[in-house]
Amino acid sequence: MSAFPEPRAALRRLSRRRAVRLAREASRSSGVPFLVVGGAVRDALLGLTGRDVDLAVCRGGADALSAALARLAGTRTVAIGRPPRRILHVPLGRSSVDVWETEGDPLADLSRRDFTVNALAVAFPSGRLVAPAGALEDLSARRLRLPRDGVLLEDPLRVVRAARFLARLPRFRLDPAALPELRQAARQLGAVAPERRLAELDEV
Repeated sequence: MSAFPEPRAALRRLSRRRAVRLAREASRSSGVPFLVVGGAVRDALLGLTGRDVDLAVCRGGADALSAALARLAGTRTVAIGRPPRRILHVPLGRSSVDVWETEGDPLADLSRRDFTVNALAVAFPSGRLVAPAGALEDLSARRLRLPRDGVLLEDPLRVVRAARFLARLPRFRLDPAALPELRQAARQLGAVAPERRLAELDEV
């Protein structure tokens, strides 16, 4: 754990970010618990400054939480996509919050993410860190490891995302065990909708 800041201090800093503070207040007023998931947690543990925040809630909770969050922020909610993959986007000035509903248990949903270091979460209101087996060790080793077989084949666009993470995250490398699946998924990139590919490349 010495390769990144002390986790408790990092998570305290994460909980003080404006987006998370507003989400916690929205959670109290709406009665909807949530998880901060993915990049915001990863970057906090690495001591990096993040911007946008992703929240996962149980089925039926996204509308109430995002509406309460938008009221507190003096903004509005923008729905992107359709259920079950609908995202509720709440702009917060230079940052934003995306809220979506999980299929069943939000904790089980973490296993569907692209790499273990992006499957980290903090549950609120408890503030408890949730980490799949080996995820913190992968973060300490700066290693992009697949959480399970087939995750890149489910969405070949994750190949581009892997390249983006390797370019953006300092000293990170790809787990060699992921290379065969990455090469296989790369051959299927042509089947991904052009607008999705363009949106991902815009993030590079």
